[in-house]
Amino acid sequence: MALTGDAVDNIPGIRGIGEKTARELLAGVKDLEELLDHPEAIKKERIRNLVIEHADIVRMSKKLATIDTAVPIDMDVDEIGLREPHGLSCFPFSAS
Repeated sequence: MALTGDAVDNIPGIRGIGEKTARELLAGVKDLEELLDHPEAIKKERIRNLVIEHADIVRMSKKLATIDTAVPIDMDVDEIGLREPHGLSCFPFSAS
């Protein structure tokens, strides 16, 4: 997603690189950082230039697409469970 982007999630990626090209680029390297650190390994000049020119955007896109699972949550899980509503009824009018 860092390379291809995602319009729905506002992740920019690199315009002109689709899923197929992204898979091909990542197939020959250990990870995205290796690709960005060694763009000279990219055979197609147009794609290599895009990766070099947009490396900062790709890094930002990766950060945007990564879910942080280490966010501390300070709450009692029982407090967020499903329970009956308080106060007014959901239906203000009688069914009769």
